Amino acid sequence: MARSRAATLRPTGAGWATIGFCGFALAVGRATGITEFLFGGLFGGIVVVLCAVAAKVSARSVEIDRALSRDRVPMASPLRSIFTVSTTGRFPWPPVVMVDHIDGEAQPSRLLADPETRSGSGARTRTERVEIPMHAATRGLVRFGPVQLVHRDPLALMAATTTHPAPATLLVLPTITPLGTMSPAIGAQPDAQLRSGARRMANRNDEFEALREYVEGDDIRLVHWAASARVGQLVVREFEHRSLHRTLVVVDTGVGMGVGTGDSNGPTSDDVDSAFEQAVSNAASVLVDLVDAGEATTFIVGAQVGVSPVRFDIDSPSDLDRALDTLATVARDAVPASSSNWIEGPIGRAHGVTGGDQVVVCTAGLDRDGVAALSAAASTGVDVIVLDASRSGASRSGASTSGASTSGAMRWFSATDADQLRDAWTAAGGAVGVHAAASRAGRR
Repeated sequence: MARSRAATLRPTGAGWATIGFCGFALAVGRATGITEFLFGGLFGGIVVVLCAVAAKVSARSVEIDRALSRDRVPMASPLRSIFTVSTTGRFPWPPVVMVDHIDGEAQPSRLLADPETRSGSGARTRTERVEIPMHAATRGLVRFGPVQLVHRDPLALMAATTTHPAPATLLVLPTITPLGTMSPAIGAQPDAQLRSGARRMANRNDEFEALREYVEGDDIRLVHWAASARVGQLVVREFEHRSLHRTLVVVDTGVGMGVGTGDSNGPTSDDVDSAFEQAVSNAASVLVDLVDAGEATTFIVGAQVGVSPVRFDIDSPSDLDRALDTLATVARDAVPASSSNWIEGPIGRAHGVTGGDQVVVCTAGLDRDGVAALSAAASTGVDVIVLDASRSGASRSGASTSGASTSGAMRWFSATDADQLRDAWTAAGGAVGVHAAASRAGRR
C-alpha cells in the first residue's frame, strides 16, 4: 500500500457558497448590529473549518494499492487496472473521485462507490476494489501513476486532494495478427499462445538434449514418465533444434522513399509512422506464426548506421519473448540512410545466411539501394519475401525476381493492414510454405 503525499485543501462549490454567505452575514451583522447575522456568519465559519479538518484527517488515513491484470500485452488487447483503496479510522470518509495518470497525462476522473466493512473495536475500515477496463493503444513501455484521490467531508463543503505514487509499468507488444498456422485464440490469450508455440518447436529434425521440469503448456507427449516416477514430479524431454535451414525475420528500421501515398507532396509524418507501426506488427505476427509451426527462426532488427543490428536465434519461449519485447520498444531510425547499409550485413554470408535459407523482410518502404541489396541476396540462393507496409508497396506487390545463378528468388507483397498481411502470408505459403521452399532450395 502506498501512502499519500500532503493533502491539498480547497472548497467545493457548496463550500464557496457557504463561505460567501458567512462573509455576507458577518458584514451585515457588523454594519447593522444585528447579532443574529453575526452569530450566523460565525457559526457558518466554524462549520467550514470543521469540515476542512474532517476532510484533511480523512485524507491522511487512506492507503491505495494498484495492480495490472497483465504486465505484457499486444496492442488493442483488453486489460484492467485494479485499485484497492482502504480508509481506516473511527470516522473514515472514503474518497469520492479518483484521477489516474498514464505517461504523465491525467485520465478522465472516476467516481468511486461507498462500500463499508467493519472490523476491530469501534474502528471502521472501508475498503473499495476498483477495476478500470482499458485497452493498450500505444506500443512500447507505458508507465502508470501517480493517482489523485479527492476526499470530501460529510457536508461536501471541503475537498482534500491527495497524490499517491501507485506506480506500475506495462509493456505493450505490437499488434499480433493471427495467420494461417496460428490458432485464432491468439487474440484471447496472447501470452499462453505465444509460449505454446515456442514449446512445440521440437520436431523430427530435433535431437534430444536434456530433461527438465514440466512447465504448464508443455506438450504432454514430451513427458518422460520413467524419470518423472523416479524424481516424484513431472519432467519432460528437451530437444535441440537441428533444422537444416532457418527463416530470418528482418525488421527494417529505416524508412525508404517508398513510404508516400504517391502524391506529389511526398510522404507525410503520419504516413511514415503508420507504415512503420504496421511493419513492426507484420514482423511480430510472422515471428509468432513461424514459431507456432516449429520452424527454426532468426530475428534481426536493423539499427542505425554505425550500430550493429540486434540478432539472435529463437529456439525457446524466452527467445520469442525477447524478440517481441524488442519489437515493443523498437523505433525507426532518426537519420535517413540507405537501406543497403544494413541489409547487406545482416543477411550476408558473414551472418550465417546460406543458399536455401528464407529471409522475410518487414519494411515500411525500401529505397533503390535496399531493393538492389535484396536482389543480390536472392542471387546467392536465398529466398527473399518482402512484406511492404508502405502505400507504394502495392505497385510492386506480387512481383517475383529469380536469382541470377541459383534457385533463390525475391517475392514482394503489399501488407499495409492485417487483411493484406494474411493474404500476403497465404500467397507466400505461410510458415509451412516457407519451410518447404527452404527445404527444396537446400536439396538443389
